[in-house]
Amino acid sequence: KPLIIQKVYEKTGRKIILDGKVSLSLLPSPSLSVKNLSLENPHGFRSVHMMNVEKVQVDIALLPLLRKKIKVTHIQISKPILNLEKSQDGHTNWDFDMPIDKVVAEVDKNDGSAESPPVDFDFSLDHMEILNADISYKDDLTAYELKDVTTKIKLASLAGPVTAQGLFKFMGKNVQFNVTLKEIGEKIPLKLEVITFGLDLKVDGKFLMHDTSFQGDVELSSDTASLSKAFDDKINVPAFLKDTFVLSGYVIASPSGAHFQHLDLTLEETKLSGTGHIALDPLRFSADVRGLPGNLHLKLEASPTTFGLAGRVEASLKSPLKLANWMQAKITTATRPLLEQPLDISAVFSQTSQKISLNNLMLSVGRTIFSGQLEYAPQINTVSYDIKTSHIASLLAFLGMNSAVDLEGGRLKGNAQFVPGKVTTACALELQGGSLDMAGDLLLPEKAEMSFDMNVKTAFSNMEALLKNAPIEGFSLNTNIKGSPSRLSFSNIKAFIKTGGQKIPFSGDLVTDFK
Repeated sequence: KPLIIQKVYEKTGRKIILDGKVSLSLLPSPSLSVKNLSLENPHGFRSVHMMNVEKVQVDIALLPLLRKKIKVTHIQISKPILNLEKSQDGHTNWDFDMPIDKVVAEVDKNDGSAESPPVDFDFSLDHMEILNADISYKDDLTAYELKDVTTKIKLASLAGPVTAQGLFKFMGKNVQFNVTLKEIGEKIPLKLEVITFGLDLKVDGKFLMHDTSFQGDVELSSDTASLSKAFDDKINVPAFLKDTFVLSGYVIASPSGAHFQHLDLTLEETKLSGTGHIALDPLRFSADVRGLPGNLHLKLEASPTTFGLAGRVEASLKSPLKLANWMQAKITTATRPLLEQPLDISAVFSQTSQKISLNNLMLSVGRTIFSGQLEYAPQINTVSYDIKTSHIASLLAFLGMNSAVDLEGGRLKGNAQFVPGKVTTACALELQGGSLDMAGDLLLPEKAEMSFDMNVKTAFSNMEALLKNAPIEGFSLNTNIKGSPSRLSFSNIKAFIKTGGQKIPFSGDLVTDFK
């Protein structure tokens, strides 16, 4: 025990505690067994121990000992618990060059270690096993945990090559990995493959010891249907994304973050290319990508918040129609002209478990601009909106309506709640010269005709501001409207038409049946 305590302290500056039995046998080959050992943390960290190990078994070849060499043929580490931490002052507990608190790091002078003479030896290792390890990381903002880590490591020599393969659990899912280090030095050639969550990650590059950075190629492949299944089918994957995708690029990574160059996302014969960046302290990420049918250009910046995610998104699309066709979207006669116009959109977004918000929203279709905010509450499946429009005359001209409608802008505010088979909505539309309020239900049954039931209130005091050559000066209408493909009815009508300076009132019910 004293020799082990001394050597660990000389190498790490930390005190090791040996609470269990330490046994050494010589035949048929030398072996060392240590039970219940702990490595203390420096002062200033949450956990008392950086590491706890249930058992370490070391097997040593006999003949090399006669040549004053220690060749370790096998090491087995059973049930280690490794607590990695970053303190408030920025120190990490795996940095063995940092100042050590004397009270914590000092070796007990009564354990006899000071009387042990120094021992010089050559060292080599054939392979090592780690069984059922738990590894955790904590700092002031984040916490991660890997459970049931089991791996086999082979070393031709301390200079490499080194191979490791095994598995662990992360977020309740199994993760398989395979690592190869061709040599160990200032620059370590590294190959890594990780398979989990329906993903296959491959890394091939070099790890630089002087700044603990990595440079190399990265490839991530998956089919999104498998990815959805890995997340217990909580992801609703669109049909056009259910094919295998491959994400590849060159990455430069360091403890401060990662920069991705020459990123290519390939979906069958479709490609999206660009760059990306991830910063770790504080955590934030950004991307700038181009491609897909329709010539999409997307810029994204985001960072975690206390309750979710926040950031900014910008996108431009030269041909929305091409992208809609690729996404297998349903295109109607009414929407096709809109999709033939270039589109630009930008917004500040935030996401929590309660809602997803788009603020400072700006959407331009041709010269027409829509601005405002959108909010979606997933727990009650409700969308709220407040949207203003300007320069809408150019859009109406494109739709062939400008000759009749003289509309420059307006404002639409309201909400809609979606439940199976029904949409409940309330909205208010403000236009120059008047307004329109609607509230009611849109029924969408699976095996019956679509229908709606709306209470409508509208009043326009200046029709000339809305409609060129309007035959009336204004009107007001309060009614309940029910409609289906076979019938349209207006009930409890209370209305008037203003013409020639006179109001003409009328009331009653109106029903129209369609053949």
